[in-house]
Amino acid sequence: RNEAGERMVNVNALDRYGHTPLDDAIRHRSTVMQSMLQRHDAKNGSHPELKEQFVVEQEKAKEAAKESARALAKDALFRTQEMVLVRYAATVTKVLNEINDNVREHTHVFHQSAK
Repeated sequence: RNEAGERMVNVNALDRYGHTPLDDAIRHRSTVMQSMLQRHDAKNGSHPELKEQFVVEQEKAKEAAKESARALAKDALFRTQEMVLVRYAATVTKVLNEINDNVREHTHVFHQSAK
């Protein structure tokens, strides 16, 4: 907002391709929009100042994407390890249940033979 409390708009905002609203107005042959943007000091995406800004923003976006990919890979590895542990626990539980059943059966046989 400016001093008068009005909302401000960045007429030189860059999209993911490095284009500004002025670039879009020119591409769409909107002379009214071009004129309005130019009255507010709009620049083309090819303006040196904006080109540098675009390169910096692109690098930030690449780093954010790499960090996101690392986080996803770490999470996937954790979930894979967790699944392996769950399967292992299920196998151990099954084996322990079989051992328990065998012990019960042998105990029952032993008690029957002792009578």
